[in-house]
Amino acid sequence: MTTKKTTKELAAEAGAKAPADHAAKAEATGELIKVTVRGFDLEFDPNDLDDDDLMTALEHGSPNLALQVIVGDAKRVAEIKDSLRVDGKLKRSDLLVFVTEVIQAGGQGNA
Repeated sequence: MTTKKTTKELAAEAGAKAPADHAAKAEATGELIKVTVRGFDLEFDPNDLDDDDLMTALEHGSPNLALQVIVGDAKRVAEIKDSLRVDGKLKRSDLLVFVTEVIQAGGQGNA
């Protein structure tokens, strides 16, 4: 009987590296997490991503608080939101995807 391999196992066999957990490293050393997402260079405290209010807002489909905490600068938040607009409208789903990409780039949820 053969057992089905997981995606993680198949990726390892193909030579893919496991994702680094940048947040754990940054938290342990007291460093800020630095990521680039869609051309935006962002720098934030890994503890910000462990904030319950922020994560609860994300779970309820409200990415604005998360973006404000992560970016910190209202002008940069506006720039990011403007970059996501299509025909002048900002879809909440697009903003949620962006914030999720930032969190993933920061190493949250990686094994």
